[in-house]
Amino acid sequence: MFVLRCLSGALLGGLAGHLITEALYRTGVLSGLAIDHDRRSGYA
Repeated sequence: MFVLRCLSGALLGGLAGHLITEALYRTGVLSGLAIDHDRRSGYA
């Protein structure tokens, strides 16, 4: 049961981080950072 909770927590944490990053990218907050350069050049 502990392993299942750890795995699901890691999955939810990763998903939340991804969604927050996507939302920030769409608003333009991340312009000028490495993620912005990678997205514009097509690496992501």
